[in-house]
Amino acid sequence: MTLILDRPFEARVSPAQKRARAIDARLREAVVLMVLLNLVVWGGMVATARGLINVHQLADQAWALGASWVAALPQVSVTISR
Repeated sequence: MTLILDRPFEARVSPAQKRARAIDARLREAVVLMVLLNLVVWGGMVATARGLINVHQLADQAWALGASWVAALPQVSVTISR
């Protein structure tokens, strides 16, 4: 912030400055989250390339888990009548 010598220093923060700071804080959080997710993705890619993660086995396990969740859902029959 530049100090202007013509007028007195205003110690209060304007509502526009508060909004700008809030937007900057949210943007900073979004960038940090994006960097962390990027690191997780690249870490997974490196682990897969080195053979530490078997992608096919992982996909099979995810498919089986999803199938068990679907099987656990109650069967609901809905009849619409007038």
